Amino acid sequence: MAVRSTKSANAKPFINPVTYYVTGFFLCHNFALLFPVYGSQGTHIMKKTGYFLLAVIVIVAAAGVGYWKFSGNPDALREIVLEQCLPDQLQHQNPAPCAEVKPRAGYVVFKDRHGPLQYLLMPTYRINGTESPLLLEPATPNFFWLAWQARGYMSKKYGHDIPDSAVSLAINSRLGRSQDHLHIHISCIRPDVREQLDNDLTRISTRWLPLPGGLMGMNTWRAG
Repeated sequence: MAVRSTKSANAKPFINPVTYYVTGFFLCHNFALLFPVYGSQGTHIMKKTGYFLLAVIVIVAAAGVGYWKFSGNPDALREIVLEQCLPDQLQHQNPAPCAEVKPRAGYVVFKDRHGPLQYLLMPTYRINGTESPLLLEPATPNFFWLAWQARGYMSKKYGHDIPDSAVSLAINSRLGRSQDHLHIHISCIRPDVREQLDNDLTRISTRWLPLPGGLMGMNTWRAG
């Protein structure tokens, strides 16, 4: 896997086609990965309550098992967005079955059917996944930034504030997904995974580099 730099001030977060996370849920993802979130000028915007929240991309060099199971229908999520959420919002000002629909901004927030606090952020138009060249177009919304802004749905559902340090954004790879509509998982990170990433903070840079020792027994790459 090649090392990829993301130093350009106006560059969008780089998304590697083999990004992957292991499924399995209880309160949080059994294993979830943090993505860097950039503002309009390309700077990290994750400063909150006096500290900077670590944001890391961890790339796992493996193919996973698809998460959403819709009887083999890879367009199920897209159909929910385009045939239910978007029409309901435009015609009745009701985002159901989504939690939020923003037609002008180009995204929806949808409650994941697995896990009590997991949400999905998805585009309101056709983007298959991380391999789509549309993600690099200047006019494309910064879906990762939008997903980070939508983290409040977790706290609202939980009934208590969830600290930013416990929140993660995760995405399946092209080979590890069952749905062909871009969807970013908004969930929380397991404490031991969080601790391992924090311990490696001094070795995280803007370049893709191997994570020493891997993560949970798997070969991983990371960049900040």
